[in-house]
Amino acid sequence: MASPAPPAAPDIPADVAFYQAIIAELRAQNAVLLARVAELERQLGLHSGNSGKPPSSDGLKKPPRTSSLRAASGKPS
Repeated sequence: MASPAPPAAPDIPADVAFYQAIIAELRAQNAVLLARVAELERQLGLHSGNSGKPPSSDGLKKPPRTSSLRAASGKPS
């Protein structure tokens, strides 16, 4: 039975370059995905009240109505 070959000497500069390339690629992908998420969140916030979309495109859920901004006076009725 042959003995296993001794481990090769580590090529540290090549390993560092390899991992730096992977990190750069992942950062680029992360930037693309962050931009896509921001665009999708922007689209979710659009409705007929703050864009040029027709009211029929708002769907079945209507936006909540704003209540009165007047404060109660505290006087008895």
